[in-house]
Amino acid sequence: MTEPNGARETLPLDVVAADAAVRRADEIATQAQQHRPPDDQALALLAEELIGHLMLLLTAAAAEYEALPPGARLRPVVDGAARAAGSLLARPGPATVANVLVLAGACRLLLVLHLARQTVAAPRRSS
Repeated sequence: MTEPNGARETLPLDVVAADAAVRRADEIATQAQQHRPPDDQALALLAEELIGHLMLLLTAAAAEYEALPPGARLRPVVDGAARAAGSLLARPGPATVANVLVLAGACRLLLVLHLARQTVAAPRRSS
């Protein structure tokens, strides 16, 4: 959405909603393994939701890890996750079980990175 001054509105990252979408993808995977195909419309809606979460998670990871030095141990993981997410967003593919699971996996990795960064950035309480 564009604001009157031409700036883009930034949507907030909803970690709980992103995690719930990833868990729904896990449920679909379990059902598929039991030869119970998912509803096509539900699968398409989940794919769209995961793409939205992936965009927000990618933006958050870029901002949160921007200052991470190139030689840091976590840098290859962050860069690889960003490349994978960028590729998926550039060419999301059809709403198949396999593609939904790949989107969910990318979301899961970026969620872990986001939560790890929040944990490291949080002030420590003294005992």
